[in-house]
Amino acid sequence: MGEHVLTPHGAWKKCKEFLALPEVEFLSEPPELNEQLENYSNLGRASPNLWTDAYLASFAKCGGLRLVSFDLGFRIFPGLDVLIFDWPQSRPQA
Repeated sequence: MGEHVLTPHGAWKKCKEFLALPEVEFLSEPPELNEQLENYSNLGRASPNLWTDAYLASFAKCGGLRLVSFDLGFRIFPGLDVLIFDWPQSRPQA
């Protein structure tokens, strides 16, 4: 992220600004989350991001939400409504 990296204080400030937007809503965990998380975390894939990816995917699926990411790895979760932004491939080469 280079020059765009934030300090922890700066990151919390940006987070609070984001959550204050009228179109942003903070949601509680859906009741079915743990069962879905167990399913998604047992897909046979081992990676450093498995738990966080499976958690985000489970939250989105159980909450009836679309997950939007740059990470192509979210395509492995069955039944997940996911929109992948593939911007690095569409940028001009330096």
